[in-house]
Amino acid sequence: MGQAAGAPFSVLVTVVWALQSGTQVPNVADIRREVSSASVDAAQHSVERVLPLWELRGSQAVGYYFAATDRHPSPGDFKYLTQGIVHLGAINLAFTILTNDGQDSVVAEALEMLRTAVHRQ
Repeated sequence: MGQAAGAPFSVLVTVVWALQSGTQVPNVADIRREVSSASVDAAQHSVERVLPLWELRGSQAVGYYFAATDRHPSPGDFKYLTQGIVHLGAINLAFTILTNDGQDSVVAEALEMLRTAVHRQ
């Protein structure tokens, strides 16, 4: 998803599913570990030294995310990163939200989209 007008931002969502019959996508505990590990990596380059995990929970969606501020963004790069994974039964949604100053509503709307996501088979 991108903007129709105004300052650039980016919302990237990748659907992950089991590739082989009889296997499952990572569960919520696995997701928490994966997102936690990603937050530790991101903290090395962020203004914040520690990036707490936030839970994202909806009627079907359960997951975690973190938010970081790039310590030294290059010209044209995004200043803010929000990243995580949401579990939706047989699939997971890995997401990255990239924004700049004044785009808090973009993050809020993208997180709401993920929180209210449903998976129908």
